[in-house]
Amino acid sequence: MRNTALLGLLALITLVLFPSCKGKNSGNGTSVPADSIATEQACLDAMADNAFFMLHDEDLPAHVDLSQDVSNLSYQNLRLLRAYVYATHAHWFMEADLNAFFHNHTSWYADTCLATWCDYDCEPASKEKRERADKYYNLLCDNYPEAYNFIELTEQEQAFVAKIDQRMGELRTQKYTCGEGNQLMLNPALLTNLHQVHKPHARLKEMLVRYNMAIEPTAYQQLFNVYETNEYYSMPNFVSTDVMLQASHMYFSYILKCVEEKMLRPTLQKALVELLQKMEWRVNTHPEAQVEADRDIAIYLAVALKLLGEDPFLYMKKCGSDLHALLQDRGTKLYEAEVGLVMNGTDELSPLFQTLTNFPYSLFKPRGHYTRKEECKDYFRAMMWLQKGCFFQEDSKQLATAIRLAQFINTSPTAKSLLKNTDRMIAYLMGRPDNVSILSLADYMEEAFGKHADEFGNETAQGRKDIQPGTKEFKQIDKWLTTEFKTHNRIAPKVKNGPQNQLNLLPQRYTLDGEILAHLYDPAVDAPRAYPSGMDVMHLLGMDAAKEPLDSLNKQQPWKDFEKEHQQMQGRVKEYLAEGNSTMYDEWLNVLTLLQKEEKAQPLFMNTRHWRLKGLNTALASWALLKHDAILYAEQPMAGECGGDGLPDPHIPGYVEPNLAFWTGMRAMLERSQGLLEECFGENADETVQATLQDVGQKRQSLTDMVDLCLRCTQQELGGKAISPEDAVAIQHIGSTLEWFTLSVIDPDQTFATWESLQGADRCVAQVADVFTRNVLGCPKDGILYAATGLANAIWVVVEMGGEMYLTRGATYSYYEFVRPLGNRLTDEEWQQMVLGGKAPAVPEWFTPLFLKKPLDMDQRFVYSTGC
Repeated sequence: MRNTALLGLLALITLVLFPSCKGKNSGNGTSVPADSIATEQACLDAMADNAFFMLHDEDLPAHVDLSQDVSNLSYQNLRLLRAYVYATHAHWFMEADLNAFFHNHTSWYADTCLATWCDYDCEPASKEKRERADKYYNLLCDNYPEAYNFIELTEQEQAFVAKIDQRMGELRTQKYTCGEGNQLMLNPALLTNLHQVHKPHARLKEMLVRYNMAIEPTAYQQLFNVYETNEYYSMPNFVSTDVMLQASHMYFSYILKCVEEKMLRPTLQKALVELLQKMEWRVNTHPEAQVEADRDIAIYLAVALKLLGEDPFLYMKKCGSDLHALLQDRGTKLYEAEVGLVMNGTDELSPLFQTLTNFPYSLFKPRGHYTRKEECKDYFRAMMWLQKGCFFQEDSKQLATAIRLAQFINTSPTAKSLLKNTDRMIAYLMGRPDNVSILSLADYMEEAFGKHADEFGNETAQGRKDIQPGTKEFKQIDKWLTTEFKTHNRIAPKVKNGPQNQLNLLPQRYTLDGEILAHLYDPAVDAPRAYPSGMDVMHLLGMDAAKEPLDSLNKQQPWKDFEKEHQQMQGRVKEYLAEGNSTMYDEWLNVLTLLQKEEKAQPLFMNTRHWRLKGLNTALASWALLKHDAILYAEQPMAGECGGDGLPDPHIPGYVEPNLAFWTGMRAMLERSQGLLEECFGENADETVQATLQDVGQKRQSLTDMVDLCLRCTQQELGGKAISPEDAVAIQHIGSTLEWFTLSVIDPDQTFATWESLQGADRCVAQVADVFTRNVLGCPKDGILYAATGLANAIWVVVEMGGEMYLTRGATYSYYEFVRPLGNRLTDEEWQQMVLGGKAPAVPEWFTPLFLKKPLDMDQRFVYSTGC
């Protein structure tokens, strides 16, 4: 009666203190009674019991005190004590933490197990012993729970184990607790393995009670390092969406490297040489043509070839041409000046394009993955030149030059075909051009005036006049361009310091997030909201978790037009999504929006505000890597095996972040990526292209296999079922799998056998991208906005597996967003020096409540070794 009354009183107290937890859904559709909910303080008190003698450093004796009182022991200590009884009978634990504990905490356990189950020569009756050992071995592998029953305990030991089981059952009745905001959480006092953390501090325990999760900064340079450490310490893995997004980033980067090195670079070189040779021939055979305009075009092309790593004068000489004669002294000086300005990388006026404002030469500094090899640096500068070098529609002389270049391209079908192939490849990867391309102008002129209208010369030489300002044809082209620019100049500066409508040979690409960044800032001098934020992008893409930190940001940085601009961009996002755009860039953005799609049976930790903020951080970090990979092409908005000791290796349980929509979406993205590549490059592919497609396809399959693993495990977890033994082993070894995959997608031309053989910036997950430039005349807040990832964070999560609660550990991104002065743009190498040197800026303020203030150590006594 006393116990019944006491339970009733406790239930009443719980109802009073935590009324909203009453009847809460446990995540599997069942209602939770109030008396199954422990108070926060009760949880913390139970988790404080870490003074049990088995957790001290003394060597455990080969016998157990069966008379001891177990009523005041914590759940995890009861589990250890129960296992202790079986350890003295040489039971081989398949639970990795228990196996490691008795390996490292006794001088007798391993030897006793070997002598009992593996050494068949030590007794005369070896046949009987072998048969018994074989039966036990099979139980370990195929029906492990029955292996406990195979161990012959004495009556006293059985009674002691029964007493422990009864007490553990009593503790399990309070499965839940109330976290922040009376949100129902799993009770971390029932964790089986909190002891694997060496001296867990109060902050960890508080966060596990309130949120069932905590994030810990680490010094790991790769996310997979967390999982490799977990395996070493027998710590259960929590496979996060972050690690697969990181693998996807490496895969996407690898595709870019393959396409650029194997296809785009040689294609550009052939096109530029073809155009220069055709130009020299035309000038030599048509001396009455406009030599000055032709010379500017020749300079433009020669600079591109030089930046690509070829000396245009020597190259043309080998082809029997004289570029010096074509450029003459003035042209040669302009060529040398432009090359020097590009290599110097300081924003200045352009002598060739005769800009009214400084030309953005700082953009030519190789960044992203282009810093790794000299050939990549060359390609970056050359492609940036062809994308940023521009002719303005508003300047009639420049427009005439652009028209002349378009005419000239139409007279070079080989070069035109090569350039259009280049444009098409980039469009599949990144998207359509934002500005109007000279290739599009050439197509329009051919359609409007006929194929012969692209011949050069005047009435005497060709019977036709060049298209000059004032002519009927010029006006017709100008009118067409005005219409085109209405839909091809969306990422334009708010502060217009000169002409805006740029014609580029290969324009940079439109991206939806780029347009969002281009609108959500205040261009006024010294405005509080001088810069947009990645949170603007995520909120408009549908991540509700961004609203609260975004509201806080807007209070700190007020801007009266924010709501108006935000609403306009909401309409634009809806319009863009309705268009059904599908590039690899778009596919990546789409997957990020799935990070916070809720599932009916999702675990409790995913219902918290803190978890939604974790998802926002993951999305922002992955977005930073997307900007990093697309840094060359996306237009930047501007304001202006071995075995054990004869017994099977124990198992380490593992858990996958159960986001079904995300894993399904990522798998679809990978399938779509292969389809896009085959659609783009499959027709009439030469041997090099075919080999590249096959190589990329193999890498995609490797990544798809990992995503399929996560998808299968998620389906089992949400269905309340155990994952298969094969998948459990794959989760246990996910760290080494990710390492090998990462090594395979570093360089298309080089194979890395070990991580130690890899040098340079690719060793670290910390990467940076400049995503917005503010250059408002007279504004003290001018600068460059960066988005970046830093070192790996470890994430600790309370999960339920097989009816028991485990503390799991996984990896998650760190994200940074900061402004630096105009001029020198950060590379990965420079950013990593800042991060590793402790000079990185602070992480976003809204993310800091998720962090542990002190680092954690895993207990060395739980390291399992197979003896390899």
